[in-house]
Amino acid sequence: MKSKFSKYLLLITSLFDIVIFLILFKGGPSLLVQTKYSIFSRYEKLIAETELEKKIENNFKHYNSNSKLFKNIALEEKAKLKQIQRNSYNGDCIYLKNKVFEPTIADCTVYGLLSEFMPSNGGKECGLKGDLRTRIKKVYSSIGCCSDFSESFLAYSSLAGLKAREVYFGGHITAEYYDIDTQSWKWIDPQYKQQIELNGEILSAYKIYKSSIFEDLKILDPLNKNFYSPFLKIADRNMVGYVLGNNIFQVDEFEQRLNVFLLPKPFIQIISHNLGVRPSFLNIRLNSDTNLQEFYKFLNITIFLMFFLLNAASFFVLVVIFRK
Repeated sequence: MKSKFSKYLLLITSLFDIVIFLILFKGGPSLLVQTKYSIFSRYEKLIAETELEKKIENNFKHYNSNSKLFKNIALEEKAKLKQIQRNSYNGDCIYLKNKVFEPTIADCTVYGLLSEFMPSNGGKECGLKGDLRTRIKKVYSSIGCCSDFSESFLAYSSLAGLKAREVYFGGHITAEYYDIDTQSWKWIDPQYKQQIELNGEILSAYKIYKSSIFEDLKILDPLNKNFYSPFLKIADRNMVGYVLGNNIFQVDEFEQRLNVFLLPKPFIQIISHNLGVRPSFLNIRLNSDTNLQEFYKFLNITIFLMFFLLNAASFFVLVVIFRK
């Protein structure tokens, strides 16, 4: 009886594992990213922007300025960063030759960072490996996708003294920075160097999300990249997600220590999430979608629990069999 049970358990586990790996393989990196967001997200119905800001600020993880990596990057990029800041405070926006809007100090700083440290649109590879220093060097060399560019933007914004956070629409990861002069958050796509304007105002991710199809939203393309992000479709604007932290240097230092165990990157990130080092996500959705997303989250957690429990039980059975 025990022998039959062991065989059935091993067979079920093997079939379950094959199905899971086929789904993940077929879905590719985007499915892994969406699954991670689902599991480590909280979902809220549409709320006022002031209420949203309180929720974000109360849960936000701030970067650690004492980080060794922070100091190393600051030393290596010191000259460029100082020049960008000097130009910005002097009102000399040399990176905005095509001034499609009147820039503030924060705007000048942001476009200086984009021009100096992530000048291309990338597109080669996605979810770069290696430590943070290696990854942002690759972004500079036109390697990487949206998540890599937004990560690089968060790092350099922190070095330049700007408040910045990661946001995403649909499957596209972007960012926002806080402008002290206008006392507002401004959305930006670090990969494609574009923003959204309405009636002379650069919009936040929240305001883009709230906008109606009848409003005349305009894409600002001041660096003349002549490429319009395919992710700003109406269909992708039924949710805006916020990463509740910009402790990017602390996360990198912790996850680099985990690399000694030679685990795949998704597993390292899951450990980091579960231990509270890597920040979680807050998603604002249309009312009808909130319960559906909570169910999707429950389903994902259930599947992964089954995966680990079945494999743990099968491993125990195999140990017992081999000992005999």
